[in-house]
Amino acid sequence: MEEARRRPQKGPPSLWPKEHGAYAEMAFPLLTGLALGRPKTAGLLMVVAAVIAFVLHEALLVAVGLRGRRIGELLGAKARRRLLVGGTVVVAAAVGGIALADDATRQLVAVPGVLALGVLGVVVARREKTTPGETLVAATFSAALLPVAAASGVALAPSIVAAVSWLFVFLLGTFTVRLTLERARKEPGPMRFVSPFASAVALATAGYALQHSLAAIAVIPTACMTLWWWWRPISPKRLKAVGWSLVAGNLFAFTVLVVTLR
Repeated sequence: MEEARRRPQKGPPSLWPKEHGAYAEMAFPLLTGLALGRPKTAGLLMVVAAVIAFVLHEALLVAVGLRGRRIGELLGAKARRRLLVGGTVVVAAAVGGIALADDATRQLVAVPGVLALGVLGVVVARREKTTPGETLVAATFSAALLPVAAASGVALAPSIVAAVSWLFVFLLGTFTVRLTLERARKEPGPMRFVSPFASAVALATAGYALQHSLAAIAVIPTACMTLWWWWRPISPKRLKAVGWSLVAGNLFAFTVLVVTLR
């Protein structure tokens, strides 16, 4: 009884997104898009729309019943209210940003917009945690940089370089985590082949791209970490350390992209 009394009690379930790695995937491309140029109202409104849409992710899962019956009973009404209010803000910010943007920026909005619809379908189909699902999510976050950068006055070429760089970084991080989990289950999986192959492709691409831009350096640390962790398996108990290492790689990539492309 005494031990039970001392045991810390879990708090009530939260409607904040639980996937902590996704916070970095959401934030870094948007910050890069703003930092590469001079932020204007259109770009800032697009960032607001993207951030709030991300925050509403957990509320959407609860509202449609994908977090289970008990969570739905506890948080269903709150989730629906949050979706109504937050969804209104997302639409208003997105419409305002598009209205204030130029024609070229409006066209680029379609890229992350179409990908986001695909993510919505993946979520509803409960395939978000699969490799294709996480790849689509990484592509959507990376592509969100394009209209934000364009609205901030950035040319298309450096925007594409930055978006592709983030896609490489995010995919390599995803493959590392999935490989670690596969090894923990002691079940052979595709990541033992995909992870080193993706690292090799990233390093080869970076090596070639270095002839044209120093921005390619942004991908190299994460690619090297991914190869190292493939070569030297990590205990699943150290996944938090892996996560922080990947965040450090993200910070390095952000710094390099801003310094070399701005």
